[in-house]
Amino acid sequence: MRFKVYYEDDKKLKSISLDANSKSDLKENENYPYNVVKIKEISKFEFQNKFIIKNDKEILEIFYEMSTMLEAKLSIDEVLEILLNTKFSKNTNEVLLSMRNALANGYDIHKALQKHQKYIGYLPIIFFKIGERNSNLAESISSLYNLLNENYIINQKLKSATSYPIMLLFALLTSLIVIFIYVIPKFEYIFSSLGDDLPLSTFMLLFIKDFVSLYYVYIFLSLFIIYILTLSIYKKYQYFFDEVLISKIPYVSSMYKYTVFYKLFLSLYLIVKSKFQFQNALISVENISSNLYVRTKIKDIIQDINNGMSISRAFEKTKLFDNIAIRLLLTAQKTNKIETILFDIQQLYKKRLMQYIKKLTLVLEPLLMAFISSIVLWLVLAIMTPIWQMGTLIK
Repeated sequence: MRFKVYYEDDKKLKSISLDANSKSDLKENENYPYNVVKIKEISKFEFQNKFIIKNDKEILEIFYEMSTMLEAKLSIDEVLEILLNTKFSKNTNEVLLSMRNALANGYDIHKALQKHQKYIGYLPIIFFKIGERNSNLAESISSLYNLLNENYIINQKLKSATSYPIMLLFALLTSLIVIFIYVIPKFEYIFSSLGDDLPLSTFMLLFIKDFVSLYYVYIFLSLFIIYILTLSIYKKYQYFFDEVLISKIPYVSSMYKYTVFYKLFLSLYLIVKSKFQFQNALISVENISSNLYVRTKIKDIIQDINNGMSISRAFEKTKLFDNIAIRLLLTAQKTNKIETILFDIQQLYKKRLMQYIKKLTLVLEPLLMAFISSIVLWLVLAIMTPIWQMGTLIK
């Protein structure tokens, strides 16, 4: 998050833009001024932030190389110098430069990474903070790479399951545009000669073609307005929409929920593995999800645990997690094997997620093929039926 901090200096009101996860974290920034008058959050939809293109593969690559070199006992300074001499994109180089400058000036690396959160995500900030606190950066970066790699694999599987249907829909849309522009005009004379005897399929085709030709500007403008309104409404009622997304939509909610929970428990497992207490690990991952409903529930869990409630009861109280996860957390409390149980839970959600992705592929492709076949059949009937009728009249 980016904030504009207004402060008084020499009896003048000045301002500075700073990055932090929350207003309370701003004071940890080395550039935080004295005599602060007010703090204003800068909208995340600002123009300057919209066109940062995140390169997940390159981000994964730099942390893989960083992990490998740190495990080979190179210092972080040497690692950054080597990486800066490697050809990366402009945004990646800026991240590496910020890390090197932070080291040179004696600042924490995780604070320097906060201004790059939109590009690198929240996870690197968490794991660098953990590594700097427990003085074991190599292990933290290794855990970070493992987590980013798992997330990358999951995202690639989801893209693979949906990319083919999207390509088919795009090809269908392109074909319809070509038919409207080049094919239908050549048959309009035949269609008009039939007058009121036009088949229903042909009448519908001509109506759609005329409507799109006359009002295409208004159609695109309406779609743009709907998009802007949707963003505005979502921003205002994000909690409600995020709750619907994770719990109310058949099939989609289950797959989305398993994706969120797998990433959550994998992060918890890797942080606890780095010798952090479970409560501290929860605090570290409370903002890991973009889903406001989930983030709110995690904050409720943290508060309940701090108030003396057991871990399993705090998770159960949210009514978000299923019974098997609650029972495993209860087992972790009684056996004091929280790290092992967290590994089992993330494996459970990973298995379920993989099953849902496989089902999505098996169900989506046949449905889409049936839909496209129906459209093609309609087009053939709409164009050819009048021609067959004309042939009958001529005979």
